[in-house]
Amino acid sequence: MASPYTLRTHPVDGGWSWVICFAGFTCLVLQGVAVQATSVLFLDIVDMFDTSVTTASFSLTGFVLCIAIFCVLSPTVLVPLLGERLLTILTGLCLALGSMGICIASNIGFFIVFYSIQGACYGILCVTTSGLTSSYFRRRRGLATTIVMTGLSVALVLAPSFIEELREEFGVRGAFLILAGVQLHVVPAGCMLRPVSAYLRHVP
Repeated sequence: MASPYTLRTHPVDGGWSWVICFAGFTCLVLQGVAVQATSVLFLDIVDMFDTSVTTASFSLTGFVLCIAIFCVLSPTVLVPLLGERLLTILTGLCLALGSMGICIASNIGFFIVFYSIQGACYGILCVTTSGLTSSYFRRRRGLATTIVMTGLSVALVLAPSFIEELREEFGVRGAFLILAGVQLHVVPAGCMLRPVSAYLRHVP
C-alpha cells in the first residue's frame, strides 16, 4: 500500500543544514561544560560531601555506564519515539535539572545519581546532534559532523577557567546552580533541530 505522505526536498549541504550544524555544536559545548564542571570541582565535591576520593569516583562509573546505555537506547528507542528535536529539548531540561540536583544534593549518593543523569544526557545529545546533522549533509557530511563533535573539545579548552571563576565567586553549589542556567540553553538550541520528518506532507 502506498504511503499517504511524500518527502519534499529538504536542505542538503546548505541553508538550514548549517543551522542544524550550529545547533548541534552548541548542544555539545553546553554538554561539555557539564562534564568539565565535575572534573574541575572534583576535590571540592569530595570535601563538600565529606567522603573519600574512592567513593566519589563511583560517580564516574555511573556517568560512563549511562553514556553507554543511552547511546544504544537513543537511536533504537528514543529517537523513533520522540524525534530528535523533542528528545533534545527534554534532554536539555534534564541536563539543567542534573546540575540543580547536584547543587542541592545532601550526600554523595544523590550526587552520583544526578551525575549519572548527566551521563545519560551526554549519550542522548551525541546521538541526536550527530545523527540529524548527517541527514542534512552529503558532500560536506564529514566537515559538518566534525564541527558538531568539536563542541566537546571547545568546552574542554574554555570551560575549566570559567568554572573556576564561578567557584571562587559563588562557591561550589552556586557554581552548579549557575551552570544549570547555562545548560538550559540546550533547549532553544534543540528547538532549531528540525527533523527531516518535518518535510513530510500529506498527499490527498
